[in-house]
This record gives sequence, C-alpha cells and structure tokens, in this order.
Amino acid sequence: MKKIIFLVIAVVVVVLGVWKAKSVWNPETMNVENSEGIGISKESEKPSSESSLEPAVSKENGTEPAETVLEGWAPDGYLAQRAGYHSLSENLQKLYEELLVCASTMKNVAENNGLYPIQEAEHGSELTDDEILQTVSALRNDNPQMFWISNQYSYTVMPGKTSVQLFSWIAPEEAEQMSEELWTAVGTILDGMNQEADAFSQELSLYRSLAENCEFDTAAAENTADWKAYTAYGAICGGNAVCEGYSRGMQLLLSCVGIPCRLVDGTAGGDRHMWNLVLLDGEWYHLDAAWSDYEVAPGYEYFNVTDEKILQDHIISTTGLPRCTSEEMNYFAREGIPVQGLDERRIPELASAIAERVSAGENPLCFRIAEGQSYEETVDALLTGEPYLLFRTAELANRTLETPLSTQEMTYTLSPLERGVTVWIG
Repeated sequence: MKKIIFLVIAVVVVVLGVWKAKSVWNPETMNVENSEGIGISKESEKPSSESSLEPAVSKENGTEPAETVLEGWAPDGYLAQRAGYHSLSENLQKLYEELLVCASTMKNVAENNGLYPIQEAEHGSELTDDEILQTVSALRNDNPQMFWISNQYSYTVMPGKTSVQLFSWIAPEEAEQMSEELWTAVGTILDGMNQEADAFSQELSLYRSLAENCEFDTAAAENTADWKAYTAYGAICGGNAVCEGYSRGMQLLLSCVGIPCRLVDGTAGGDRHMWNLVLLDGEWYHLDAAWSDYEVAPGYEYFNVTDEKILQDHIISTTGLPRCTSEEMNYFAREGIPVQGLDERRIPELASAIAERVSAGENPLCFRIAEGQSYEETVDALLTGEPYLLFRTAELANRTLETPLSTQEMTYTLSPLERGVTVWIG
C-alpha cells in the first residue's frame, strides 16, 4: 500500500532587501516530521518549468476575485484532533490557529496552477521554512474533514511577519457540495451503529463500514494526480482510496464519536504507508485499516495492535508517538473464539461458539489460538490437515442452526501476529 504525496514548497529568496517568491522543487525524497510525529511525507519531482506564485488576480478587471466561505464543515459533537497542534511551539500554534480560521474561505477563481487560493494567513513574526512546513503539516494531519486543502502552499517572509497561502484542489462551490455529501455519508454510517456501545464496539463498527464500502485504489497509488483517493472523502464517498485515504477516513469517523485518533507515517512492504493510532480507555493502539481490508471482507490482522506487533512488518517514520503496549483492545484478544486445544473434547465447545456467532450474524468468524500452543500446528489441525477440526465443528454447529453453513466453501486468512485466524464460511 503506497502513500505518496507530492508537496510543492514555495520558499522566499532574499536579494538585497527585495523579497521574491518562487517555486523550488527538491529532487530528493524525504520525510518531514514534528516533535509529535505528525507530519507529511513528501516526494517531489522537477517540474517542466518554474512558475512564480503570484496572488490570484482577475484578468478581466484587475481586482481580487470574490471569496466564498464554506459553511458547516464540521458537525456538532465533532472531536477536533489536535495531536499536531500540541506538538507545536506556542508561536507556531498561533499560525496554526490563523490557518484554521482561513481554511474555509477561498477564492472563486483558480490560479494558473489550477488550484484555488485559500484566504491568506498573516502571522506576526518571521518564520523559517521548516517552521512553516511543520505547521502546515500539523494542520493537514489534524483535520481530515478539510479534504479540499491541497498539498501545495506558498508563503512570504517580511520583516516582523510571515504570510502563508494554502490552496484548495477544487472551487468553493464544489468543495461545499462535496462536504455536504461527505457529512451525509458519515451520518448514514453513524445512524447504522449503536450510539450507546463502548468505544471498542464503535471503532469496530466504523471500521467495518469503511472497509465494506471502500477498496484499495491501486491506480491512484501509482498516480498521485487522483488526489481524492488520498482523502477522507475518497474513502467514505468515493469508495476508492490508498492507505492515506483509509487513514484519514478512519480519523474522521472516529472524531465523530469522540475517539482520539492520529496519523502515523512510515513504510510497509517496501512502500510508503500511513495508518492510525487510536486511544481507547487510556491506551494507544495501532490500527491499519488499509492492510486489514481484504478483498473478501474486512479482516482484523492490524486492528488495535501493539508497537511490538506492528514493527514486525511496518517501519515507523514519525517520531514522538505514544507507546502502544496494551493488548486489551486487540480484536482477536477481545473477540476471537478461543481455541484452547486440539483434542476431541474441544469439538462440542467450538461448535457451540460457532453456532452462537453465526446466529448473531457474524461472518467471518475469528479464532484466537491460546498462548502455549503451536500456532502453525493448530492452524494445520483446524484447516489444512487431519483432523480438519473446523470442518467437523461447523458440521456439528449446523445441527442447531436454522440456516446451515456451507462447509464446502471456506476462505481463511492468518494473523500470526495476533495468533488469530479469520474464516469466511459459505
């Protein structure tokens, strides 16, 4: 799963007191992080020609184009994620606040680059390149609901002040329409879940809703021009997203039910990757929605795992993250049908558990192999070799089910990190 963002950085060149803004492209790939680990990966490439970043001015009458203020960009009860904000110095927090105020006001006319200027933020001190980048990164990573904010910005540094210009991918009218569409889709998802459930159950419901309605967009992973796939809008409304879109989508949904959630940047499988950290009952957990979402159905291999487990096949680039050491809210630890042994007396016990879960509408079924047992040997005994315990227990469970399971069709995935097995029957 790839997470690739092309970030255009406008920097200021000082020449004998004359301040000029121009586009500068760094040919090297690098990760940019702040002290809390909330940052942007950027991969830049040399453009065909250098373009000046001038303020948007109407060619017809030489005046600034009219602005539109977007309304209703966050519903009541929305938990504002502020991990990035709290990682900033007091001075940079002020710039963050100024950018946040400006983020929903944009010009109605695009510039030559095809992007729509967002209201410029004026800050009362001179800032460095890195400070501005750190602040813009924190803003984007804290606010998945502001999907229109592009990965391009410009700024000007003058004696005693700094002005920062963000840009929107789309015109304000389209942004408002898409925002309404997004919140309508979110409302439908929330209406379909138990609002009184505990935080784990709400997280699980939201993940299933996202995974069932979103597919990994392989084409967008290779072509970053499809910006929607990198946003919460693409994951929730478009039904196609890369890992970044999955992560921002989960962050948005969890924000709506008051669960703290932040983004994690890194690599997995040799590619750039993004996933979430989720806070439940005072403990942080890794949640990789993109890598858990199988084509068959939602899986749970990376649902609320520890640092130790995620680091077996993920590399974390962000710094300053809270430690994830608890297994209490891991999916298999909490929801998996326990497999305590392989002897014959375990078959009725497993059959009863399977019948109970199927009667409750669960499919796939998830099992957790108890500590102290060989994971490989137990999987073999359950699914791939004699005595084929899972087939036998499913047949026994059918005796009590109104709609028998089709034991001729079983698909399974293995989650050795959590000692889990996920099985789709019929």
